Amino acid sequence: MTWELGRLFDRAVPVAASMLLAALTVVAVIHLRDLAFVDHQSSPRMGLARYARMGTLYPPLFDGEHYGGTRMMPIPILLHAGLASLTDEYVTSGKLVSSLSFLGLLIVSFAALRRLGCSVARSAVCVAAVATSAVGTWTSLAISYDGLPVAIQMAAVMLVDRIRGRGTAAVAGLLCALAFFTKLSALWAVGAIGAWLWLRNRRVVGAFVGAYVGAFALGFVVFQLASGGRFAENLFLFSSSGVGGDSVLRIGSELWRMVVIAPVLYVLLPLAVIEFMVARRGGDLNVYHLALPFSAGILVLLLTRAGAVSNHFLDLLTVCAVLSGRMWMRWRGDASRFAVIPIALTLGMAASLPMTIGVVGSWGLGGERASVELPFLEGLVDPADRILSEDAAIPIVYGQTPVVLDPFLLTTIGARYPDRIRPLVDRLERGAIDRVILIYSLDDAPDDWYRMEHFGAAIASAIERHYFLLGQADRYFVYAPLRSG
Repeated sequence: MTWELGRLFDRAVPVAASMLLAALTVVAVIHLRDLAFVDHQSSPRMGLARYARMGTLYPPLFDGEHYGGTRMMPIPILLHAGLASLTDEYVTSGKLVSSLSFLGLLIVSFAALRRLGCSVARSAVCVAAVATSAVGTWTSLAISYDGLPVAIQMAAVMLVDRIRGRGTAAVAGLLCALAFFTKLSALWAVGAIGAWLWLRNRRVVGAFVGAYVGAFALGFVVFQLASGGRFAENLFLFSSSGVGGDSVLRIGSELWRMVVIAPVLYVLLPLAVIEFMVARRGGDLNVYHLALPFSAGILVLLLTRAGAVSNHFLDLLTVCAVLSGRMWMRWRGDASRFAVIPIALTLGMAASLPMTIGVVGSWGLGGERASVELPFLEGLVDPADRILSEDAAIPIVYGQTPVVLDPFLLTTIGARYPDRIRPLVDRLERGAIDRVILIYSLDDAPDDWYRMEHFGAAIASAIERHYFLLGQADRYFVYAPLRSG
């Protein structure tokens, strides 16, 4: 009975997974050219691409009128800017970077599963488990730079999974350095590959480390010079929060949030741990197994930082999916265990679907955001208005440079350089900003949102004292000055 049930799920799950992947692709195509899935967290990437396209890699923290600041690394910014030069906008180009990067991640993960002996159908199920989780869905549909570094790191791991010569090790080192310049936390592959080579082929460790360090140093110098020194400034200033919030207590709360956001992780993670333990006991550990503790360790460190949210789980989710596929094939000849993984994956993906559907459904397949215009702000905002927006996409769509690129990081700028915030406070007090656009009303915002999380106390106080709520449109609250400056 168990064997037959296992065979039933083994055949049915790939079909269901393929349908889910097809549905995700349809949604991505439908929303490629509109503002769906573009929010205050992804819109700073549009601003960075706009600056880069105009010749400024990493804008100044304050140029007398506009505030920069970012934790983003340069390679995806430049890719976004390059595509924007072809499309002449920043929404579709940004979504193309995200979608193509995520597609690359799925392809590389699929190839890794096949190399580990997983069948085509089961490999498809494992990558679908990643893609159809809320984490994967958002990464593929929004303007997100998270898929690319995971894809590059997995490609580097694939290169060394079967020990070869110094050339292969050197290429893996180059890929790991490339991954770092796509995301600051892209470090798990370096650890996993370094440990693997040290254990199995120490002759090539030097080639790997040398290539990594050399490419890292060259990239740092190039991007530092290209940005006029602002690359390092951003890297060190925003590597942690300047206003508090970094805490080990965040680890438990974020792990608990993932129970709701992507419960499939808690199906894949135990399977990956079991695979690790079985492989260790059997003496057939490989570099994919070593990726598990390194990706988990990096994640735990990241979760202590204020602002680190569910997107950082993509690395661990992908590694767990690959190891779960390996476990699936390991048990394929065991009738008593054969049904465990397909049934577990089915339950995990089913549990993840409500959140995934909620992510997609909250934006709809049409509506006012189904364009690159802003019809819902007509009557409240004029394209010629001087705008302070919590969502940088709004001024960008109007052809303006955002006054504040990232309101979350503005609090750090204010904490380190309070004198740089005063000019914006003065403008607000004079009513020189025509419209302030927020994602919460000042009366109903979460506790300390505008005093600790976004903008900071001085700016929040100036808006409260000198602006009134003009109206609400879509997801935004529009404020106008009590008197014009």
